Amino acid sequence: QKFSFGKKIDWHLDPVSGESWPPKYWPDIDCLSENRLGDIKFAWEINKHQHFFALGKAYWHTKDEKYAEEFTCQILDWIENNPYEIGINWIATVHIAQRIISWIFGYEFFKDSEIFQNRALKQFLKSLYLQTKFIRSHLSIDRKIRTNYFVGEVATLILTGITFPEFRESKEWIDAGIKLLDREIKNLIYEDGASREQSTSYHRLIIDFLLLITVYAKRNNIELTKVIESYTEKTLEFAMYITRPDGRVPMVGDNGEERGYRFDTLSDFWDFSASLAAGAVLFNRRDMKFIAGKFPQETFWLLGIEGFRKYQQIKKTEPDNISIAFGDSGYYLMRNNWTNDGTYLLFKSGSSEGNREPSIHGHCDLLSFELCLGGLPVIIDTGTYAYNLSHRVRNYFQDVKAHNTVSVDGKNQAVIIKAFEWREIPIIKCRNWFSCNDYDLAEGSHNGYSKTSQPVDHIRTILFVKKHNYFVIRDTFEGMGQHTFEQYF
Repeated sequence: QKFSFGKKIDWHLDPVSGESWPPKYWPDIDCLSENRLGDIKFAWEINKHQHFFALGKAYWHTKDEKYAEEFTCQILDWIENNPYEIGINWIATVHIAQRIISWIFGYEFFKDSEIFQNRALKQFLKSLYLQTKFIRSHLSIDRKIRTNYFVGEVATLILTGITFPEFRESKEWIDAGIKLLDREIKNLIYEDGASREQSTSYHRLIIDFLLLITVYAKRNNIELTKVIESYTEKTLEFAMYITRPDGRVPMVGDNGEERGYRFDTLSDFWDFSASLAAGAVLFNRRDMKFIAGKFPQETFWLLGIEGFRKYQQIKKTEPDNISIAFGDSGYYLMRNNWTNDGTYLLFKSGSSEGNREPSIHGHCDLLSFELCLGGLPVIIDTGTYAYNLSHRVRNYFQDVKAHNTVSVDGKNQAVIIKAFEWREIPIIKCRNWFSCNDYDLAEGSHNGYSKTSQPVDHIRTILFVKKHNYFVIRDTFEGMGQHTFEQYF
């Protein structure tokens, strides 16, 4: 759905309801209860200022000062209508981070414009400084679960510090950002490269932030730790392997479709090829080029002409594995080949030790799967649909019934307390994984139905016979008593 904000943007407007959020001290704004004004995500979207990338590209191509005029007017108007710590645009640090990144790229596009220099530069620098300082004092390191918020926060500290060394805290921001990310990245990402948030959408957002950190550090001869570099490459490798034959990544968990930057506003969010192309250049990965294909426009704006030239020199090769287990995060990939019309199955089955990972973005999708036949998706995850519009709708798309798995006695695998909070989180465990040229076999179980007087464990086995291109899926149950079992596909 498209919305028009008119000549003068109301930066607090909920475009769906047509009402504006109040200009109050940000902790006092109710954005989650039943009495809230609407889904705050809609109001936040324009305040990320990711449309500045389109303005900047138009200015870079045409040198028409009308684009600089628009950029300048919007910056000044936003600053005037969003005083420090007042209003909805100070609530979520990740969206402040996205806005700062947009401002940094906007600055690179418009810094030589006399209109911007004479009318907005001082106010721009002051506001960007205050927003970065706000993030520095509101880091989400006190949360039990590390999320994409944290990666966005440290990315902003590093990028602002690099881009504006004249700020007195710049060196401290860079050093703190690198140190914190090195310390916490293992709490954000599994050893196998998957995000602990259990969401492929937010996995992409994390990749965006990590790519920005890597690119800016390399350009400015700033050394990142081996841990950061290794985990950045692993996140890309995970994305490469879970890419379906149709070139898209499946919707697992919540999908806010958030990006750290938007150089190409028309691109398909679920096509990760631009990120993989950047990974091919930064880490000299032939397999990532194989999946990415042609050099995407977005990657050009991120890496420049030198990145394009290096990409052209890389010889593409298929990934080493056709089928693969991500045993730490518990995702298992079955394929028959790497062609565009191949067969593909992604199975969520847990680690061999068993996973009990609380996540604000996870769903009741244990032992669920996605299936592609002839290169096309046949059985899929339903996604999220809505966050804050309706608790009923939100709960349904998190529910076991919205996933390709089994419900016992009409119960859920875990208990939904709030939109982003769970209790009685089950343990999911991989019981078996074997892969060879002829077949793949994966078996997993979970105890999500063990909290009753007659507990039941669900066990699912999937066999893929590659030569004849068919699957056998068997659901068995261990427990006592009589029960009702419902399979959902």
